[in-house]
Amino acid sequence: MKDIVQKFTGNSEETSDNTMLQISDILNNLEHGLFTINLDGTINNEYSVITKKILKIDDIQSSSISEILRMNTRQSKAFHTWLDLVKRSHSQIRWQKLSKLAPVQEIEFTDDPGKIENSSFISLSYQCIYGNDKQLSKIMILAMDITETRLKDLNMAAERQRHENDIKAILNIVNATADEIREFIEDTAVRLDELISQVQLHMDKVIRQREVYPDGENYVIDNEAIDTLYRNIHTIKSNCSSFGFDFFATIAHQTEDLLENLRQPVTSRRQEELQTIKVFFDKMNIALDEIRQKVKLIYGEWDENTVL
Repeated sequence: MKDIVQKFTGNSEETSDNTMLQISDILNNLEHGLFTINLDGTINNEYSVITKKILKIDDIQSSSISEILRMNTRQSKAFHTWLDLVKRSHSQIRWQKLSKLAPVQEIEFTDDPGKIENSSFISLSYQCIYGNDKQLSKIMILAMDITETRLKDLNMAAERQRHENDIKAILNIVNATADEIREFIEDTAVRLDELISQVQLHMDKVIRQREVYPDGENYVIDNEAIDTLYRNIHTIKSNCSSFGFDFFATIAHQTEDLLENLRQPVTSRRQEELQTIKVFFDKMNIALDEIRQKVKLIYGEWDENTVL
């Protein structure tokens, strides 16, 4: 990618307006996306054809930068803060450093949040574009599909982490009493059942509200209900951490973060957010079952101290 830009500019950090169309013509025949934004974050009509396919978006120019880069409210605010920094400091700070401060460096697309193998990954890089007056004019965003490499790295890391988690979990089970482990499993199972029930209830209400009153107000999950869900998840996370079940605690922590997306103002579809949360509850149930299996290995399936 840098070679393409350098062919026209001699510098991978600076590109003139006059060469943008030439670069775009070349990239239309390559497996990389390209589009440009103004310094206020608005989108220009300069983009390569394959950009739509790579970023999975139908209309680049009529979309916002938040929609294209799949940014939530917090990320969008951070991105525009970065643009302000670029406008103020591009003449004092090297572009290589400024570009690394961009809040979105990679996008993950997935149809199934519970299965990493169904994901695709897009790497983003940013280049500054100078106009004929030698002033910073636009920012070019390059998008590259790195799915194959990223999945290979993630699978290797996951396998290594899984092995470390298994060893740590077994050691922590051995060092706890059977009663302590039994209480942990029973309490966690009850809390998970309650969490799944409550989230399903909210999902049913969201769907019903949309079906019965399609033009009415959206169903709102109030902060009290969200706080109740949060407390149960936080308790599960704390209990997992106290026993050293870090793999379980990590999933619970990720689920806590997902809950924040349900608070007002909601910027995404509630049904999709709730479905994703349910997927993470499934992950937590799988983690709990793995702990049960390890307990059976240690105590023996028919031992009187077996924890089921």
